[in-house]
Amino acid sequence: MCQLTDLQIEKILEILKESEITSYKISKDTGITQSTLGNYRNGKTIPTQANALILKRYFGIDFAEKTGNFSDNTNSVVLGDNNSTGNIDNRHYYSDSPDVLRAQIDLLDERIKEKDAQIKEKDAQIKEKDAQINKLLEILGKK
Repeated sequence: MCQLTDLQIEKILEILKESEITSYKISKDTGITQSTLGNYRNGKTIPTQANALILKRYFGIDFAEKTGNFSDNTNSVVLGDNNSTGNIDNRHYYSDSPDVLRAQIDLLDERIKEKDAQIKEKDAQIKEKDAQINKLLEILGKK
């Protein structure tokens, strides 16, 4: 389960507030409504775990792990591509809006596509190795 701490959510909010990306664009990309994003930026509300996870992935935030204890490293933030495969507790999503659910499904679909591509690449490598082994067996069988 990927549970964000309060400090991590605060860091996500800081990045959201400092971002020059419009609420419209973020809303369109994530499924979080513009009014909700506005409330986050104005400090009126804080994100649910589900929305915080969506924003974390959207901005490519990675909370760097320096000491081996994840909770001790909440102040260390890395921005960029987030290739983490953290598990998300789906119980948080049942109370959220359909837009948030749709955004999370889209993120999961992206992960599935990435994994499918990796599987196809590995299958090609296996076939290549299998062909090499068969050639070696033929050579050894002829001697």
